[in-house]
Parts: sequence; C-alpha cells; structure tokens
Amino acid sequence: MGDSVGEATKPAPAGFLALMRNRNYALLWTGQLISQMGDRFHWLAISLWVYSLTGSAIHVSIAMTAMTLGRVPLGLLSGVLVDRLNRKAVLIVSDLVRAVVVATIPSLIVHSLWYVYVAIFLISAASVFFRPAMFAVIPQVVREEDLMPANSFFSATTQLTELLGPLLAGIVVMRLGYASALYLDAISYVASGLLVMAMTIPHLARKVGSWWQGIKCDVQEGFQYIKNNRIQRNLFILIFVIFWAGGLTSLQTPLAKGVLGISDAQFGFMSSIHGAGFLSASLLMGWFGTKFPKGFLIVAGALLFALATGAAGLAPSFEALLIAMFLWGFGNIVLLISLLTLLMEITPQEMLGRVISNRQVAIGVVDTLTLLGFGALADLLGVRESILGMAGLTMVLLLLWIWRNPEVAQDSRGWWEVLWRWITGSVDPEYDEGQQRWLNLITMAIVLVGWVIFTFRQPAFGLGIGGLVLGAWGLGKAIQRRGNSKE
Repeated sequence: MGDSVGEATKPAPAGFLALMRNRNYALLWTGQLISQMGDRFHWLAISLWVYSLTGSAIHVSIAMTAMTLGRVPLGLLSGVLVDRLNRKAVLIVSDLVRAVVVATIPSLIVHSLWYVYVAIFLISAASVFFRPAMFAVIPQVVREEDLMPANSFFSATTQLTELLGPLLAGIVVMRLGYASALYLDAISYVASGLLVMAMTIPHLARKVGSWWQGIKCDVQEGFQYIKNNRIQRNLFILIFVIFWAGGLTSLQTPLAKGVLGISDAQFGFMSSIHGAGFLSASLLMGWFGTKFPKGFLIVAGALLFALATGAAGLAPSFEALLIAMFLWGFGNIVLLISLLTLLMEITPQEMLGRVISNRQVAIGVVDTLTLLGFGALADLLGVRESILGMAGLTMVLLLLWIWRNPEVAQDSRGWWEVLWRWITGSVDPEYDEGQQRWLNLITMAIVLVGWVIFTFRQPAFGLGIGGLVLGAWGLGKAIQRRGNSKE
C-alpha cells in the first residue's frame, strides 16, 4: 500500500482532552454518547416488552432482525445521498426521524406487534443514513493526524454504552416501565440532533443535474472508484477475508451454555469481559495508535481476531473462554479502527460516504452468510467444529491476502522496536512521560504475571496462547523477508 499506509512525519496527534477542545468534535462526540446510551434503553425495552406480550422467542428474533434489516437494501443509496446532500442536514434529520419513530412505539405496540416491527425497521433505516454521514464528517472537523484518536474515542463511547447502558436501562425499566425507557431514548435522539445543529461543518461542492440519473451514476462511480483504486480494492476484499470470524457472536451462547455448561451469571460476566476487550482496545488505540503504522495494525488486529476465534473454539474451561473472548474483542476493534482511519485518510471527501456505505453493505452480506452457514454447520457437526472451521477459513484467507499484499506487512519492519517504544512511551502529550513510562511497564508486568498464573492453572491453553504469539511474530518476519526480496 506504499506510503499511504505508513506514517509520514506529522505533528503530534491530539489526546482526548485536546480533541474535546475542538468544539465540533466535542459536540458530535457528546451527542453520540447520549444517543447511544438511549439506544441501549430502547433495544432492551423492546426485546423485553415483546417477550412479555408473546412469550415467544421467534417474535423477539423478528424484532432483532428488523433492527439490522435496513442495512443491506438501503446501504448503497445512503452513501450516495450522504455525498450529494448536506451532511449536517442528514445527521439532524436522521436523529429527528428516529426520535419520532421511537416515541410512537408505546402507542403502536398495544395495537399490533407488526406495527412495532415496521417502526424498528424505520429506525434501522435512519441509522443507515446517520452512520456514513457521521464518519464522513469526522475528517472535516479534525486534523488528519488526529483521525486515529478521534475514531478510537468514538469507538470507546460505543463500548462504554454497551457496558453501562443495559445496566441503567434495566433500572429504568424496573422503576418506570418499558414506555419510559423508549421515551428517554427519543429524548436522547433530540439531544443529539440539537448538538449536531450547533456544529459548524465545512460545505462541500454538491453535484447538480437529474437526481435519478445522478444517483445511478453515483452508485456506479462509487463501485468503480473502489475497483480502480488498488488500496481501496484490497481493503474491500479484506471484508470477505476476515469477517467470517464475526460469526462467533452467534455461536458464543451455544458454546458457553451448551458445551462448557456455564451459569447465567458466568455468561453475563463473559459478555462484560467481551465488552472490556472492545473498550480497552478503543482506549489504547486512541492513546497509542498513532505510534504504529496502520498496515501493521490492520495485520495485527486481523491475526488476533482470527486466532482468538480459534482459541474460543478450543477453550477447555470458562477461564480460557474469558481470555479468548477478551482477545477476540480486542483484535476486532484494533482492526476496525485502523481500517476506518486509513479509509478516511486516503478517500476523497466527495467519495467517503459511498465508500463507507458500500463496505457496510458488504459486511452485512458476510454477516448474514456467516450466521446462516456456520449456524447450520454447528447443528450438523457440532459447535466447536463450526467455530474451528470458521477460524480456519478466516486464517487461510487472511494469510493468502497478506501473501498477495506483502507491502502491507512492510509497515511492520522493526515492529519489536516500535512495540517497545509503545509499551514504555507516553500515553498522551498532556501527561508526564517519565511517570507514564513507569506506569506502562508496571501494567505490562501485571499482564505477564497474569499470563504465568493462568498458564500454571491451564498449561495447555496458556502455552498455546504463547505459541500463537510467537507464531504470529515468525509469520511477520517471513512476510517481511519476502517483501524485502521483491525490492
């Protein structure tokens, strides 16, 4: 991927406090914190309300499906409109539409559940327009060198609300009822819209001409751009390489409950550990991500994502599964943040909405195929076998992708030295470097001690994790030598 993947000499990236002094970023971030917390309220309230009315798992499944149904059919159109329309207006309208629809659900649910499913679909459809617009706005309001921490702290917001949101939502539902939780979510969307309204977003040149013909041309132009740009094409292909491992989300329940036989309390703790992997990776990427080349982060995140999937399938105990799920969430976020940041840096502003939405459509297709395919395989062959097949397919495809794109791994040269500087370096230019260096070393020592203790309790799994790390290092060196031989 050449120099566009590597790190050129740039000003030091901003930390979280410095980003929050950027008025536009602070308004967008705060709005998302509020609205995403509200999202946890209405997802929890709807699922519990539907189940209390029907006692049927299939009706809850229909409601959950409706939440994601709008992504594939509307994804292509949303990207085109985000690039053609005023992005600030798209954000505000999406928030207000979701606020109105959520507020109508308590009245609709007493008449027919099918009205509720339609309402959920409309919320999903509005979100399909909101997300590409939000990600397209971020490069307009922050410096290029701040994109990595800006994306990371947005991701941390999502993971934080996933950890705390259901807990708060449960309290609200218990004290005030399902309808109150939905009304609070509607208020959160209004608050987000008002904060976006206060933002100042630079205007882009808009296309003029026939709308229908223009939309068709824009869709074709978006795909043509990805096809003709080598970096974009390879990153798009990576979706069909790595995201098969995302199927673990649907098989973790039968693995944990059916195979390992853990309790409901342990399953809840496992979900929290899973979320902790997401959150910790988001924060670490915000603090340290700019110290690494993005090509290295993409490869490292993808490898950890695939290896952790296999480790989950092999987990002999609840403790082993906890570690595997933490690493799975960690690798997933490292991969997603580095990919998103790279896309923001290399994609022209007038194309960014279409690139992001096209990728969302592709991810939706892979997710659907993964859930159906490996779910059926689990019933046919067994849960462990299905997860290991998922991990094996992902790893083979990933190694082939890296082999075909050795320039990506060239960003990993001297990564041991980079890693050491990252471990002992400063978290944030606003913090004292000497103190932070000691804190980082102490943290790594705690991690090492924890690994030794775990290996003592679970020798096979602990040594296996160590072997996977050494294997990943050996693979990186082999790819680096192959890249050097081509120069």
